[in-house]
Amino acid sequence: MIEIEKTYGGKQLRIFVEDGEVLLSVRDLCWLLGDRNPNRKLQRAGIDNARYRILDTNGGVQRMRLVSPRECETLLRSLRATSRLLALCSWLRDVFHELAEVKCDFCGGC
Repeated sequence: MIEIEKTYGGKQLRIFVEDGEVLLSVRDLCWLLGDRNPNRKLQRAGIDNARYRILDTNGGVQRMRLVSPRECETLLRSLRATSRLLALCSWLRDVFHELAEVKCDFCGGC
């Protein structure tokens, strides 16, 4: 699994690429939104797919919940549109576009 760290507003977003699939840390995503309860956000958005990985972090080995870009989009669409959210969505689109351009480097070539 490859880990990529992006920074937005001084906060990090960990992105993982596993077997060519892009996954995002739910906790990091919710912290970017200013919410510390990722499970509540996912439940309200109707996302019940539990995808956990055991990962080594700065705080030691942690169990981390991950979502796909499509689930991330579903989560963001479930929120009230604010200027802060729209700016975050624009930044995420740029990040996903950047990842799509280099995706073949992760999977060894298509």
